[in-house]
Amino acid sequence: MNQRAALRGRSEEVAAALRALRAARDGDPSVLVVHGEPGIGKTALVHAVVEQAGRLGYAVGAATARDGDRLAPLSSLGPALRSGPRPLVGSDDFLSLAALNDQPLWLAERLAALLSARSDTEPLLVVVDDFQWSDPLSVFVLRLLTARLAGSRMCWLLAARNQAHRPADAVTEAVEGVLPVHRIDLAPLAGDAVLDIAADRLGHPADAGLAQRLATAGGNPFLVTQILEDGTPGGLVEAVRRRLAAASPECLALLRAGAVLGGRFRLGDAAQLGGEPPTAYADALAEAIALGMLTDDGRWLSFRHDLLRQAVYDGIPPSARWSMHRSFADHCVATGRGAAEAAPHILATAAEGDHEAADVLRTAALDLLATMSITSVTFIRQADALVADDRSRSPEFGRDVVRVLTVAHQHAQARDFADEILRDRPASADQAALVQLLLAPRLWAAGNRSELGRRAADPKTAGAAPALRARLTAYVALAVTDGAAGRTGEGEPADAVAAEVGRDGESAEAVGAAPGRTGEGERADAVGAEAGWAGQSEAADAVAAALAAVGRAETALSGGRYAEAAAHFRRAREIGGTASDETGAPDLAQLEIREIAATARFDLDAAFAALASARHADSWHAIEYAWLRADLQLGAGRLNEARQDAEQALHLAADFADHAFVGRVRAILAFVALARGSLGEARKQMAEAARAGTELPVLTGLIDDQEGAPAALQSPRAAEMPWWDEVLARHAVIAHRRGNLERLAEVAERLDRLAARHPGAAGPAGAAALAHGLLSGHPQRAVDLLTAGGRDLLLALAEEEAGRAGLVTADGRAEAVGSLERALARYEELGADAGAASVLHTLHQVGLRRRRRPPAHPRQETGWAALTTMERKVARLIAEGHSNRSAAAELTLSPNTVATHLRATYAKLGVNSRIRLAAAVNQVGVTSAD
Repeated sequence: MNQRAALRGRSEEVAAALRALRAARDGDPSVLVVHGEPGIGKTALVHAVVEQAGRLGYAVGAATARDGDRLAPLSSLGPALRSGPRPLVGSDDFLSLAALNDQPLWLAERLAALLSARSDTEPLLVVVDDFQWSDPLSVFVLRLLTARLAGSRMCWLLAARNQAHRPADAVTEAVEGVLPVHRIDLAPLAGDAVLDIAADRLGHPADAGLAQRLATAGGNPFLVTQILEDGTPGGLVEAVRRRLAAASPECLALLRAGAVLGGRFRLGDAAQLGGEPPTAYADALAEAIALGMLTDDGRWLSFRHDLLRQAVYDGIPPSARWSMHRSFADHCVATGRGAAEAAPHILATAAEGDHEAADVLRTAALDLLATMSITSVTFIRQADALVADDRSRSPEFGRDVVRVLTVAHQHAQARDFADEILRDRPASADQAALVQLLLAPRLWAAGNRSELGRRAADPKTAGAAPALRARLTAYVALAVTDGAAGRTGEGEPADAVAAEVGRDGESAEAVGAAPGRTGEGERADAVGAEAGWAGQSEAADAVAAALAAVGRAETALSGGRYAEAAAHFRRAREIGGTASDETGAPDLAQLEIREIAATARFDLDAAFAALASARHADSWHAIEYAWLRADLQLGAGRLNEARQDAEQALHLAADFADHAFVGRVRAILAFVALARGSLGEARKQMAEAARAGTELPVLTGLIDDQEGAPAALQSPRAAEMPWWDEVLARHAVIAHRRGNLERLAEVAERLDRLAARHPGAAGPAGAAALAHGLLSGHPQRAVDLLTAGGRDLLLALAEEEAGRAGLVTADGRAEAVGSLERALARYEELGADAGAASVLHTLHQVGLRRRRRPPAHPRQETGWAALTTMERKVARLIAEGHSNRSAAAELTLSPNTVATHLRATYAKLGVNSRIRLAAAVNQVGVTSAD
């Protein structure tokens, strides 16, 4: 086919693509999405764009997705990265990616690094045609890559058919607002363009009769070419039937076998369906190629267009199609090629009651679960539908659906499906227990205690096997150990809860009615026994024993006994590691995260070391580990780093569409805002946390206290896990400055108890010493205790108060001023604007003037004032017309660094292109000389 003839009538579309290519070459990347009906000319347009990209100096990676791609990870995007004489990703780098197929975030990050480095030397175009058939991993990775590489010289081109659920939409939804998205919807060609195609192919204009026949194609370029080749109008099936009228029986058999196998197939597989050796089809293959039906690349045979394959397929009698699909599926299973390869053919033939087909699909789902979990969901749901008539097998298959949905991180769907099967299908107590236990680890990790308690106490599980009952009972206990019942201190479960936990979990009502919690941990030893945790035998079921250790950890955490909590979390991880594949086993990564977070409260250095060597960190837990990094940075007082890590966690939550841990992340951002003196921002973050299902009474109380409305000293919840010593220290300072000695004494008493539980821990000891020092007028001991403890923000607070105390005596003035200046320097280094402002105010009151350094992190979140100095320089240069490369040369940076600054600038200014950036800079009225 003449390529130029195929592009008749598409000048506007090509021009739009060229504009995007030129912009991306100059550093303004974008996504091009081409949609249209089959045969409308998407591939022809793609070829034209690729040709133009080459002329513009692009390195191009292009591939076409196939309808069998959904069974193999990265099978659509991977070939694009390896295509052409100069692949975008080298062989060694690409081979290393295979190990990351089950870690999609890491895979995307690795690819982003590789492509970013390549785009420093030349612009890149990545093309996937027939994107509607892309495998789920390719879609997920492209969602992340397009946003991650928003500052690189890249253009993305995705071409796909019009259909209800379009994979390209998932990519564009993720990137809109970050990158320009250019949508090209290919309409049918106008009559003049159709006649131009005919003239191009014939070498002369079409006569009146041919023009009339061409009009029946409805402006579809592929159908136009079929009419020109066959010479007669009519539907495509009829045209193909006429073309094949004189074909040999062997050629017809080959084409029909290929149509059943898919758009691309091996000659050996087609021969197997025909019951002949491949050599018997040599002449038939040559004949099919001569007829314009197939192409041969030496390994694969392909239909020249999928519409041709569909036409041949539609011409096969339904019963023959069924037999051919089932025959090949049986062949795949019998020869060890696997249930996954057989599954598409099973799906084409199976009907309700086909239990043999259900078993194949179930096996395929479980085989693919580790690397293609989304495809597994499709297979297991279909398998479940096939056994709906079998009351004995349906509950078991339903349980597998819940399992697969859980592994695929489709947690809401898993819960909904569990409710459906438990309501509508007769299940044994064991089956009901297994279903609820599949859901329990996630519910516990996400802090959804009310639902956890309800499910673990489900009456349908009564009579389940002892091991299953032990696990459910343990989850019932966990639901109340850190649950929603109110606390007025750092207390533990009340007696009614403890008594209930020690039983076999029959009464959900009693658990749900557990009264509020009081006290501050004085009954620590008794509580463990009352709650049933201390008596839980580790010689019994390993999962239940691990959960018992979790319960002990959370009880200790609620009482502020962090070292004890860390030890129990570690023990839970050790026990759980022996039973991690058992249903209901707690997530080892979640246990590790909680162990490290608890450790940080009494030994921050050890916590940072443990995080650096985390054993269970993977991309599926990236959100939680990002939260943990932010939490540790907050404890160290490094506010800018804490904020960056927290924002990274929010971005990851959006990437994975998983918002279960957003509330905890917002708590850190609220604390950071407090330290920077932005109470409005802090309240905004707490409102966002509440919308995510996380109330933050501790921080609410601190803000109220800071604003002059003293609040009850509520204790932290385990799920909230703020830096309680620092919260109390701030309450102490506020009380002292207001002359509220009664409240200050109350805070000091609490800090004494906290410090007593962690002998040698700098944070609690230093905070307690600060409170007592404020009472006595001599807080210097707090500074001494905190100097080497890694708690820099708390140290700055102690230095400030020591300086303020020293100002009251003439002989201590010089030392006091030195202490205040050290506090000021530390606050400025940490980005603690509120602390710095407080110290400056104190110095000014005694007649000392100090110029404050520019804030380490701007207080404003958006707009020109939110930009760093380097971001402003980059913005000015880009607005003046510089490319990333020329701006990099001007600033003595790498183009990739400029791209990073440009991405941040786009986000802060709310723009997504260089044109809009220039308009924003011009509105501010600055130039690179400013």
